Amino acid sequence: HRELLDYIVSLDLNTKIEVSHKIIEESLRIAKTLFGEAKPLVGFSGGKSSLVVLDLVLEHVPRDELVVFYANTLNEYPGNRDYVIRVVKEHYGVRRLVEAVPTHIVAPLAIWRMFGFPKPSRDRYYTPVCCVLLKELPLKIVIEKYNINIDFNGLQAIESRSRLGSLADNGLVRRTKYIGREVTLKKAIIRVAPVGLWTNDDIWEYIREKKLPVNPVYERYGIQRQGCIVCTNVIRWEEHIAKYNPRLVDIVKRRMEEWGVQVERVRFKNIMERLEVDDPGKLYRIIEH
Repeated sequence: HRELLDYIVSLDLNTKIEVSHKIIEESLRIAKTLFGEAKPLVGFSGGKSSLVVLDLVLEHVPRDELVVFYANTLNEYPGNRDYVIRVVKEHYGVRRLVEAVPTHIVAPLAIWRMFGFPKPSRDRYYTPVCCVLLKELPLKIVIEKYNINIDFNGLQAIESRSRLGSLADNGLVRRTKYIGREVTLKKAIIRVAPVGLWTNDDIWEYIREKKLPVNPVYERYGIQRQGCIVCTNVIRWEEHIAKYNPRLVDIVKRRMEEWGVQVERVRFKNIMERLEVDDPGKLYRIIEH
C-alpha cells in the first residue's frame, strides 16, 4: 500500500477538502437513491479527526436531521464528555446527540478481567474485545435504534497499517453490514470516511483555518491522539499512558500479569456467550441530549 501512502502525502489540503465534500455529497445522494431518504450519523469521540468530519458533514446536512453518536467508554480523559456535549449542542446546535454508556457488566475493568488486555499491536485482523464492546456494539445499537442508513466516521489511512489496509481494500465509501470485523448490522448501510486521505497535519491546519474548538486534552496531556486513556493495543502503550499518569503504567502492568492478554481474535458469538447476555441492548444506557 506504499503507493496509496505516497498519494495521500502528495495531495494539498484544498484538494482534499474538495474531495471530502464531493464524497459526502455523493454518498448522501446514494443513500437517498437506495433507501428513499438519507438518515445520517456522525460518530464524534471528541478527537480532532471526528471534529473535522462533523464540521464537513454539517455543510451538507441540516442540524435537525443529523444524529451525532458519542460512545462514552468510561475510559475517557477528564473533561472529554463535557467537551463533546458543549461542541455538539452549543457550538454546532445539533438537535440530537446520542450517548451510549456501558453498564457495569461491560465497563473497561470488567472486560479486561474477563478477556485480558489487548495485545500491543496493530494487526488488522485482530480486534480487542474492549473495542468491540465499548465502541462497535454501541454504534450498532444506536444505528438500528434510529434507523440510520449512512454513517460518517473519522478514520484516516495514515493512522495505522490496519486502517491503511482497510481503506485501501474497501475504499472511502462502501455499503456494508459490518462494523469492524465482529459486529454485524441487521441491514446494510453506507459507511463513509470523508477524511480517509488526510494526514494529521491536514487535520490541524483545517482546524486552525476554521477556528474550530479544539479539545483541551491535547494540550493538557501533550498527546497526539485522543481516545481511551488505558489502551495497550499500541506498540509503545506505556508512553501513551504515562502522559496521563506515570504511576498508572505500573498498575496496568500488574493487572496484565493477573488478568492476562487477549492474544487471539475473539468472535462476537463467543463474547456474548461468555457475558451470558441474550440482549446486547441491556449492556448500555442510551442517553439523548
